[in-house]
Amino acid sequence: MGKRRMATTRSVGLLLALAVSAAVMAADAVPEQQDKGVPEQQDKGVPEQQDKGVPEQQDKSIPEQQDDGTESAPQVERLPGTMTLLGLFDLVRKIDPEAKIAGNTAEFTVRGSELILVGDEKAGRMRIMLPIVRMESVDAAKLQRMLQANFDAVLDSRYAIAHGVVWSVFIHPLPPLDEAQFANAVSQVYVAAATFGAEYTSGAFVYGGGDSNEVQRKLLEELNQTLAPAI
Repeated sequence: MGKRRMATTRSVGLLLALAVSAAVMAADAVPEQQDKGVPEQQDKGVPEQQDKGVPEQQDKSIPEQQDDGTESAPQVERLPGTMTLLGLFDLVRKIDPEAKIAGNTAEFTVRGSELILVGDEKAGRMRIMLPIVRMESVDAAKLQRMLQANFDAVLDSRYAIAHGVVWSVFIHPLPPLDEAQFANAVSQVYVAAATFGAEYTSGAFVYGGGDSNEVQRKLLEELNQTLAPAI
């Protein structure tokens, strides 16, 4: 009996020792999972996503969108015609031999008034401008007459406001212009500025249905006769 009890006691002790050993091993396994699992996920997962994902998307996506946007910008269709900016400058010199030409701009004088010609060869556009008066001196009545004249009296030229100044302006595609049209454009810009505050007309035909009076054709005819021979 004594030997059996001792054997039983030894068996129980062995089982307890095995249980304690298993508990210790289980406790040791948790730190290893924390040491190997979490750090590896932080080191390999997040940094790799930041280094490879976000920078590559910023480097490749945004510049390509900017480059594609520039290349795919709509091109201005050049209208039929042979007139160039240099051709207009030649006409300006014939009107005013002392014209000042620089870059894409020409300043020339017609009857004491300084006109400005600006052109853009790539866009195929041009404009003739003549400053009239500063906006500070334009009341509501004059502003109304300007808009009325734009409807029926100044025709190819226009009254416009820019940089606090009222301008007489002619805007047109560059290539289709010919010599006669250019002379007529210069005349209209000049007359529209000269009649500001009075007739508000470019001197050309007045369409019906508007508020402007009959235009004075003599000034336009005189200017055309003066300009056309020179051109």
